[in-house]
Amino acid sequence: MKINECPVCGSNDREEVATLLSRATFSICLDCGHGYMSDGPDADYSGFQQNYTDEQLLDENCSFNLMAEQRYRHILNKVNFVKMGKCSILDVGCGYGHFLSKFTLWDKTGIDASYPSITFAEKFVPAASFKFSAFADDFFIRALVKDEYELISSHHVIEHLHNPKDFIGLCLKYLRLNGLLYFTLPTVDDIENYQPTFTDLYFLSHGLHPQIFSYASLHTLLKQHNIHWVDYKKEPFWPGLGNSYSLIIGKRERDCCREKFFPQKEIVAMSKIMVKRFFEKLNELKFSFYDIERCKKVAIYGAGTHTQALLEELDNYWFCDVKDVFPLIIDDNPREEEMFDIPIMTLEEALNYEFSGILISAPASEEQIGKRLREDDRIKVLVFGSPPCNKKYKE
Repeated sequence: MKINECPVCGSNDREEVATLLSRATFSICLDCGHGYMSDGPDADYSGFQQNYTDEQLLDENCSFNLMAEQRYRHILNKVNFVKMGKCSILDVGCGYGHFLSKFTLWDKTGIDASYPSITFAEKFVPAASFKFSAFADDFFIRALVKDEYELISSHHVIEHLHNPKDFIGLCLKYLRLNGLLYFTLPTVDDIENYQPTFTDLYFLSHGLHPQIFSYASLHTLLKQHNIHWVDYKKEPFWPGLGNSYSLIIGKRERDCCREKFFPQKEIVAMSKIMVKRFFEKLNELKFSFYDIERCKKVAIYGAGTHTQALLEELDNYWFCDVKDVFPLIIDDNPREEEMFDIPIMTLEEALNYEFSGILISAPASEEQIGKRLREDDRIKVLVFGSPPCNKKYKE
């Protein structure tokens, strides 16, 4: 898929900054500072699903619930919902329904592109209405059950879309006057204080994240739709997300009519620097594996997207076969028998094999897995975390 115009401002002026695994080429818009995939694959979500049990999702301390509670409290601190009376909310990309579950007295509608997520959400939040719709820029239009909403939320969605400005326009079509948009999305604004992961690399190279936002490009996107910024802040770090995420609250104050808007040149220049730095840090990931490459028989713990991306990247850059370095993959709940021809097995099964170390390749669960392996007397080898930190949990 080739993109000739900036998906945020429509400009044709761009500078190419990276090509990932000969799949996706990313550029920076020279007028608004937005980073975007200018050439690459169409995203395929047909086989994409997360591997969580109902027990894990129902746990009050699961990351989905804690993030939902944090985002709910944040918007409560910024908006007086009491004055608004009984309201309605549309959550686009509702996932398992954790965020909607916080709005106990509201009319609630959730839409998602995952059948497993919708199936769980219907049981988890029975008072809400849930709809399934294919993942596309207009995927929620066919699923609407109300004409207008006081609040439209969308967490971790807009970075997946090829036409974010059209998506904003469609949201406004179903948002009441003085209603609110509430988004969470990855940005590069805090790039010097975080390290992208192999999961980020996987999403980018496979076209799953065609947009790279910054303050400059987000300001441009909302300003063009006459949306007043109520709040813009960095979201506290969550293990597993790896990226830096921003919370945005925008208010529709008048009818939408697109206007050309470009941020100040100094802001655009800073955005371009941060997007380039983002790709530099992604490129640095593979160099953090040179010490591991000299090792043999390192087991990988975790058979998720991070491991898929790690093996895919290293298979392209190493001069040796990844199977020689990583003879087996350990997973608590294996869904497949192998990955890159490397067998996947439980820890109990893996203990029957010889390996010199364990690399934990599960950013969201690294600390928990590391603690468990450290306390397991059966584990007599080095246990360390994912690059670039490679934190040691057991020596």
